Amino acid sequence: WTSVYEDVYGVDVGLSGESIKETGGVAVNVFNNTTRDFYGIAVAGLWNRTLGNDSSALQVAPMFNFAEGLEGVQIGIFNRAKELHGVQIGVYNLAVSGGGLQIGLWNDNSSGMGSPILGIVF
Repeated sequence: WTSVYEDVYGVDVGLSGESIKETGGVAVNVFNNTTRDFYGIAVAGLWNRTLGNDSSALQVAPMFNFAEGLEGVQIGIFNRAKELHGVQIGVYNLAVSGGGLQIGLWNDNSSGMGSPILGIVF
């Protein structure tokens, strides 16, 4: 059901993938990908969670993508990054700080000024 690893480098394919430290490469799981830091491409059937502050990734999931710190792209219905340097594409996008572009039905950032369609994180 769930594969839990210390670190993963290469390809992680399964139902639910979780690594305690970091993952580098490609992670494709039916339900979710959860890791501390991620470098590469994460595709999940439900959600991706990156709990560390240092990630460079493309996160794609139909429900939500969550990252503490992300340099890269998030694509999903709900995208959240505490520190974003990149792009979020979804229905609702939230980035607390950083610099980047948000494309979605509603976009929020730390300034408290949400915007429809296009948002800028600063």
